Amino acid sequence: MLVHEYYRSSSPSGEDRVFEREKELLQQNGVEVESLIFKNDFIGTKYGPSVFKTALYTPWSPIGKRMVKEAVHKFSPDLLHFHNTFPVLSQAAIYQAKKMGCATVQTLHNFRTVCAQAMLMKGDGICEKCIGKYPWPALADKCYRDSMPATLPLAANIALNRFLKTWQTKVDRIIVLSEFNKNKFIEAGFPAGRMRVKPNFFEDNMQDNDLRAQKENNWLFIGRLKEEKGVQFLPAVWKRLGEKAPLLRIVGDGPYLETLKSEINSLGLDKKNILHGHCSSEQVQELLRKSSLLVFPSICYEGFPLVIGEAYAAGVPVAASNIGTAAYIVQNNITGVHFQPGDIDDMVKQLSFLIEHPDLLREMGRNARKEYENKYTPERNFQMIKEIYQEAINENRKNTDLFIL
Repeated sequence: MLVHEYYRSSSPSGEDRVFEREKELLQQNGVEVESLIFKNDFIGTKYGPSVFKTALYTPWSPIGKRMVKEAVHKFSPDLLHFHNTFPVLSQAAIYQAKKMGCATVQTLHNFRTVCAQAMLMKGDGICEKCIGKYPWPALADKCYRDSMPATLPLAANIALNRFLKTWQTKVDRIIVLSEFNKNKFIEAGFPAGRMRVKPNFFEDNMQDNDLRAQKENNWLFIGRLKEEKGVQFLPAVWKRLGEKAPLLRIVGDGPYLETLKSEINSLGLDKKNILHGHCSSEQVQELLRKSSLLVFPSICYEGFPLVIGEAYAAGVPVAASNIGTAAYIVQNNITGVHFQPGDIDDMVKQLSFLIEHPDLLREMGRNARKEYENKYTPERNFQMIKEIYQEAINENRKNTDLFIL
């Protein structure tokens, strides 16, 4: 059984897509799958709790316990795989599954289990004050929505599960998306022996002739237009690159859109920086087919950026900030290049190097495709998740037998 709490439709999340893709992958490989879902669009409506109750339920929710209890009675699953449980399901859902004798797995898509803000950021910089500690600094800094009342339920959730040792005793296997994330969770006190690195996977939508085709001199940014994604640096970088700069297509929507438009126009870059707004998956795939580089200037720790995997599948190298998971996924001078996060001078230097070495850029694109074939295919991912599930079932059985003895 796959368990997931969908984010609000007004703030779509890659986690929702990962949940749906993994469900399809399991079904395509003959696994009998049931889904237990809650949609955050229901919060504040007759179909869900009020906003006030949601805040109260964030640390420990009777809704999550009830939903899991009913589902386990109905379907008798061998294993429950939890994705997002914030804010309505909560970790109480995992306790209920374990109470009923089920094996449990949870994928940690972000850092919400150790950071009230979920991204280990404060303002426009990295913040690790709460790593390995009770999250009282988050309250003092009002880390969630710059509000102490809004931060309190999240801090309470982190503190409660740290005190109860939820991750050490109630989750048989913890899936993290990269070695970087694994190391951060180990610093936070999570059990290394129960963690497994399993990246996201990506469909191969490229035909042989797509991969052999000559890429156009177009570069891409794909992502939500907000400052932690680093999109604010792009106009200044392109101004510095001057006439030699390739066309940059910017795909996405978000709170920084109007400011970005204004900056592009004020710098006279309207012919060099094209804003596409939100695009469908099919449109994104078409843009990737034609592009020769993905620019990923994020200044935050990312779980596993879906767009990098999609670029690799399309044979597109990546110029990425040397920070977090992206620094692990993008191999410098092999599948792309690194630049220092937020450093416009270094961005200009590294991107200029790629402009001046088109043959190397094409070689990096071929390497990116090989990296996809080796690590990020559905086939490879299914083998990994099957092994993790079996480990969790064995762990649960061992602990159950010990309890009976």
